[in-house]
Amino acid sequence: MIQAHNLEVVIIIQERQKVNSNSALVRRIFQMLQLVGFWRIQHFPREDNRVADSLAKMVSDKKDGV
Repeated sequence: MIQAHNLEVVIIIQERQKVNSNSALVRRIFQMLQLVGFWRIQHFPREDNRVADSLAKMVSDKKDGV
């Protein structure tokens, strides 16, 4: 199970058959998912995962020198 807070990314991955992406990152994600075999992705709003959101903000603050 893959959970992502970015709805746009989730939609792109779910509709992989319909998307012919020029993005190297999206193509690489699809290559990695093929290696996994069976997988499922779901949108998980950032607001619903306060721990992950807090960790992401801490990393961002450190990069900004705060």
